[in-house]
Amino acid sequence: MQEFFSIQGLTTLVMLVLLQAVLGFDNLLYISIESKRAPEDQQSWVRRVGIVLAIGLRIVLLLVIMLLIDKVKEPLFKLAIPNPFASEMAAESDPAPAPEPLSPVGAEGPVTSAGKAAHDEHGGDRPGGSSYIFFGDFTLHSLITLFGGAFILYTAVKEVLHLLAVEHIEHGAEGQPTKPVGMVVTMIVIMNLVFSFDSILSAMALTSHFSRGPAFWLMAVAVVASGVLMIYLADTVSEFLKKNRMYEVLGLFVLFIVGVMLLGEGGHLAHLTLFSYHVEPMAKSTFYFTLAVLLAIDIVQAKYRKKLLAQRAHELQDDHV
Repeated sequence: MQEFFSIQGLTTLVMLVLLQAVLGFDNLLYISIESKRAPEDQQSWVRRVGIVLAIGLRIVLLLVIMLLIDKVKEPLFKLAIPNPFASEMAAESDPAPAPEPLSPVGAEGPVTSAGKAAHDEHGGDRPGGSSYIFFGDFTLHSLITLFGGAFILYTAVKEVLHLLAVEHIEHGAEGQPTKPVGMVVTMIVIMNLVFSFDSILSAMALTSHFSRGPAFWLMAVAVVASGVLMIYLADTVSEFLKKNRMYEVLGLFVLFIVGVMLLGEGGHLAHLTLFSYHVEPMAKSTFYFTLAVLLAIDIVQAKYRKKLLAQRAHELQDDHV
């Protein structure tokens, strides 16, 4: 434990807690929105129990990933849909016959660097070329990330459509159908684990210079500390969204972007290729910049709406006078 209590260890611990807190923002947003599905008098209890259970399971997940890190990143299966027009596309891109045919990898004769480059440019057999309409080399990590992104995307779209429903407009939150408490807690725990997958891998990168024991305890303490912070903030965030309904729309669109980001990250991990185009992940800086822009737009619109309402009220008062 000497490494744990060293200056380097304590500094790393602070960095890990900050990392977990920053990466846990979208998780906290999901918890606040999902917990509304529980009966109103049990929503706070659902949030706390869901987070506490998730903390325990995240520590178990951390231990499993540390022991099976290579297995998590090993390819599980490949899925490919060949492009039936690949040969025609290659012929159209280079109609003039070459003096000497370029030998693909594994054929007789030496493969020159120019020949390999031309072969790759036309697609060849690699997933990035025109040989495939769809190609994916899936790992457990990529499948979990893709599943999480798709589910969050579905949740965000479903909640936005629910906000636009007539019964929601007429009755507000009271008209919202409820789910069994156990189901809500289960969804909070599952999505908490999905969100924590990448944060655990990032934390492992920060603690790579420590031996396995101190590294595990550093990450476990950071997980518990961030979980306690999440419990403390969960009710505050939920109450804020409840009192400021317009920011609930902002939160749903932030979740939508999180879903897109996770899909892009999962596609990148799976080397996903669609019609010769590689799926590229969204940079975290792009996500936070988009979040800042959305928040700024929402604040400006809220102030402008308040100003318009005050102006109209003043005009109506003048008309009555």
